[in-house]
Amino acid sequence: HRLGDIVFVEFIPAPPMQEGLLRDQMRMTQRACNKIARAESFGTATQIAADAMRKLTGLAKCMVYQFMPAWSGRVIAESPADHMPSYLNLFFPAHDIPAQARHLYSLVASRSVSTVDDNNSRILVAPKMEQIDLTYPMLRSVSPMHTAYFRNMGLQSSFSVGLLLNDRLWGMIVCHHDHPGFLPIDVRRLAEDLAAALIAKLSQEHHLA
Repeated sequence: HRLGDIVFVEFIPAPPMQEGLLRDQMRMTQRACNKIARAESFGTATQIAADAMRKLTGLAKCMVYQFMPAWSGRVIAESPADHMPSYLNLFFPAHDIPAQARHLYSLVASRSVSTVDDNNSRILVAPKMEQIDLTYPMLRSVSPMHTAYFRNMGLQSSFSVGLLLNDRLWGMIVCHHDHPGFLPIDVRRLAEDLAAALIAKLSQEHHLA
């Protein structure tokens, strides 16, 4: 990432992948994107997206979350493992995802929290640099309030993809997991493809309305 005169170079963990697994994931994602495009309704498309996201990521629960006009939100589709509680049709207040977090999702496609343990690495800043803007780096930590919130829910990691309609944050695909875990970069990109297919379906319905 380049920000002004500063260049950020990130080294993302890449766990060994079984031969052919990425190819299978790419094919599964493409099939899901085609199903989303051909779905009879947007509601059906959201369920296809949630199911495909859970299969792709291997995370315990994946949800499609829609923002309301005053930024409260509702879970409109979910794909949970048997041991995970259901949030389907539950409403959440606007401060559940605060304004600064929503703004980040309008700039950065996805966000991963690999562990809720607040064991973050210190940033070593050069003498001439007063502050660093960490908007775009993937390995940026999150607020301790955010990780405490997850711990209170019994979660250990998460992954989210923003859904932008006409450059405005319409909603998110939110994934929760009960074990620590960092998604490989290739999986993150495929997850972003799923989100793009879902928002294309929504845009199509808006144009037909």
